[in-house]
Amino acid sequence: MIGHYIRDNFHWCVIWGIILQCLGGLIPLAPSRPLLTVLGWLMLAAGTLLMLVGFAFYAKAKGRSPAWSLLSLASILGWIVLISLTAKPSPSVSGDNLTGRR
Repeated sequence: MIGHYIRDNFHWCVIWGIILQCLGGLIPLAPSRPLLTVLGWLMLAAGTLLMLVGFAFYAKAKGRSPAWSLLSLASILGWIVLISLTAKPSPSVSGDNLTGRR
């Protein structure tokens, strides 16, 4: 059930992943406040994971391997490459291809 929701709404994973990463990066890394530091790291990790999952489903929707989602770790340039992916053409089946003629 959750997998179907994520597959159909992968863009929300990407958006919330970016938001969590931004908020986690704003939390100060102060040695006097270890709880805030742990919270910041958890938000960064959860945001990165959400973003990777969202881009993996995006790549699958385009007919590509989910491994393409690793480009999202390469800053904004990776995001641009992922967003500009075109849909992989599906092989067309015709009667000529089935008989081996070209």
